[in-house]
Amino acid sequence: MTGFDKNIKLYVSLIFWLFVIGFVVVLIHAVLLETSQKEIFGPIQQERLIQNRPFEAQRGNIYSYDNTTGELLLLASDEIRYDVYLDLGIGRVSALGQKPEKKDWIIKDSLWKKDLNKFCVFLADNYKTKSSSQWKNYLLKQRKQQNRYTLLLNMITKQELDSLKQIKMIRHAVIPVQKYKRVYPYQDMARRTIGIEVKDDKGIISFNGIDGAYGKVLKGSKGMRMERKIGPNLWIPLEDSIDIKPESGKDIITTLDIPLQELAESALKKCLDSNDAKSGTVILMETKTGYIKALASFTRVGEDEYYEDRNIAVGSSYEPGSTFKTVTAMLLLDKGMCDTSETVPTGMKTFPGATKPIYDVNKKGPDKEVSLARAIEISSNVGISALVYNYYGSNSNTRQQFAKDLQKYFYYNKLNCDIDIHEPMPKIGTGKYTDDLLRMSFGYVTMMTPLQLLTFYNGIANGGKVMKPMFVRSVMKDGKIIENYDPVVINQQMCKPETLKKIQAMLRGVVLHGTGRRLRSASYGIAGKSGTAEVNYTDTNIKSKYRMHRASFAGYFPADNPMYSCIVVISEPQKALTHGGDLAAPVFRELSDRVMGVNARNTNVTASAGQKTDNNTQKHASSTQMKTFTDQTHVKDSVLKAGVVPDVRGWNVAQAVYCLEKLGYKVTFTGYGNVVSQSIAPKTKITENKHITLTLKNK
Repeated sequence: MTGFDKNIKLYVSLIFWLFVIGFVVVLIHAVLLETSQKEIFGPIQQERLIQNRPFEAQRGNIYSYDNTTGELLLLASDEIRYDVYLDLGIGRVSALGQKPEKKDWIIKDSLWKKDLNKFCVFLADNYKTKSSSQWKNYLLKQRKQQNRYTLLLNMITKQELDSLKQIKMIRHAVIPVQKYKRVYPYQDMARRTIGIEVKDDKGIISFNGIDGAYGKVLKGSKGMRMERKIGPNLWIPLEDSIDIKPESGKDIITTLDIPLQELAESALKKCLDSNDAKSGTVILMETKTGYIKALASFTRVGEDEYYEDRNIAVGSSYEPGSTFKTVTAMLLLDKGMCDTSETVPTGMKTFPGATKPIYDVNKKGPDKEVSLARAIEISSNVGISALVYNYYGSNSNTRQQFAKDLQKYFYYNKLNCDIDIHEPMPKIGTGKYTDDLLRMSFGYVTMMTPLQLLTFYNGIANGGKVMKPMFVRSVMKDGKIIENYDPVVINQQMCKPETLKKIQAMLRGVVLHGTGRRLRSASYGIAGKSGTAEVNYTDTNIKSKYRMHRASFAGYFPADNPMYSCIVVISEPQKALTHGGDLAAPVFRELSDRVMGVNARNTNVTASAGQKTDNNTQKHASSTQMKTFTDQTHVKDSVLKAGVVPDVRGWNVAQAVYCLEKLGYKVTFTGYGNVVSQSIAPKTKITENKHITLTLKNK
C-alpha cells in the first residue's frame, strides 16, 4: 500500500470518528435539553391542563305567595343534573406505588365484548338520541381512540346516574360532572314573565324576565375547585377538589298569584281560539301597590295553537285606539277647556285642514249632538276630536302644544319595571298636521305597551296616585324574609281631584250605559273604557270591511272602592266580533268575577301599601304574611324525627321540598300543584339512596 493510500484511509477513519463523536454530543445535548425542558415547562403544561377554576353556585328559587293559604308556590328552581363521561381508555389498574405497576383497559376487555350490545340497547331505549347501532359505532370509535373522557349523556338526573352506576360494564368508568338545570313546576305558565334561558354566541347562558332582573340576588357566590382540561373549553372537576364552597343564591317572592295567573291564561286562550285572533294579552294589577297579580301573553303559532313566544304586555307597543280617549278627556277637563256636559257632534265630520273626515262606528250618529260624558260612553271619535280641534286646531304651534300637553298627563317615559324585558319608549305624535291632531285625540299616532296604558288607568283607580308596576315583593334567605320592596309612587297626583271624580264617573257610565254594558251586571261594579283600533288603516288598498282590528278594555273594580285594575287586548280577530266591548270585556269579566267571588285578597300589604311614611308598618305586615309559611314548615319538623320517609302527599311542593331536603334528599318533581305521589313510599326507612321524585297535580 502506498503512502498516499494510507493517508486517505487515515483521513476517512478520522472523519468517521468525528461524525460519531459529534452525533453522541448532539444526542447527549438533546437528552439534557429534554430533561431541562420537562423540569421547566412540565409544570407550565400541567398548569394549562389542571387549574383552580370558579364554578357556579345553585341559583335561588322564585316563588309566588298565595294570600288565601299563606303558602309559597315554587315557580322556578335549580335542579342538580349531571353530564356523564365514560373512561374508554387504558389506565393504572394497580394501587398507586405498587410494583410492578399495572395498566389495562378501564373497562375490561371481557366485559366490553360481553355486554356492549346490551348496553347500547339500554341507551337507545332510555335515551332517544341514537339508535343502538349508532351507539355501538360511537362507543367503538371512542374506545379505539382510547378516549378517557367520552361524552355519554347530558343533564341527566341523580336517579338516572345511580342507574348507570349499577351497570356492571361501566361501573368503574363513569365520570359525572355536576350541573344545574332551571326547572319550572308550573311548566309554561307565566314563563315569559318568570324568565327563560338565553344563550349567546359563546354558549353562555343568561336569563331574562324576573329571573334576569334579579340575577345578582339569585345567582349566589361562585366556588373554586381544581379542574382538568379535557378538550377545547371543556373542563371537568377533580374529585374532592373544592377549595371554596359556593354560596347558593337568595330566593325571591314574586307578586304573581298562581290561581289568577292560571285563570287569566285560560280565559285569554279561550277568547283567542274562539275568535281565531292573532295574539292577545291580559294584565291584572293590585291598585294600591302596583303589584302584578297575573300577566298572560299569547301569539298564534299554528292553525289552532297559541304560545307565549314573547311578553306582549311589557315589550310590545301598539296604537291603543279609544282607550286613549280617557287621557284626552282628562287633559281637557283638567285645563278647564270644557265640562262633561258640553255638547259635541257625533257621526261623521270634516274638519278644515284635514284630508279625510272623522267618523264614528255609526256614521249617522246615534244622537247627533251629545254631552262629552255621553260621547265617552258611546266612544265617539268625532265628539272627542271636535273638542280637541276647537282648542288646539287653529295652527301648527297649537297643534304641537296638544302633543306636549298629552305627554304631561300620560306618563311619557319607560316604566323600567323589575323585569328584564325590552320595554319600548311610549310615543306621542307631534300633532304638526291636522289629521294627526284629530287621530291622536282618540288613540292613533300614539304608541304604548299595554302595561304603560294600564298604569294610567290604575292611577285613576288609585285616587290619582300613579304606582309603578312591580313583579317582586320580597327577598328570602333560608326561609326568612330579609328584604321587602316597598311600592313606588310615580306621580302623587295625576290631575285635580275634581277632574278625577268626573273621569271616574264617565268610566262608570261606559259600563252602565255605553260600550262596556256587557259588564254592568257585576254586583261589585266595574268601571273602564273599551277600545277598537284599526290595525292596517294606513293601507289604502284594503277595503274597510277587510281591515284588521285590535279590541281592548281597560278598567278597574270594584268601581266604588277599587282593588284591582286590568287591561285586555285582543289583536286581529278573524271572526265577526271586533270591538273591545264584545271581545275584551268578557275576558275582563271572567277574571274580575273570580277575584271578587273567591277571595278579595285584601292583604295587610295592600292595606298599607304605597305609604312611604309608614315603612315599618309595611315591613311588619309583609313579615306577618310570610310568618304563615315559616310556621307551617316548622310544624313539619316533627315528622323528620321519626327516621322514616315522610308522607308528603297532599302537601304543596314548597313544603315537601323543605322537609325532604332537611333529610338530605335531592328532590325532583314533575307536573304542578300539590304532591299526589312520591317515588319512595311513606314510612320507608331512610337509606343511602337520597333521591326522591314527586309527582304534582293541580286539583
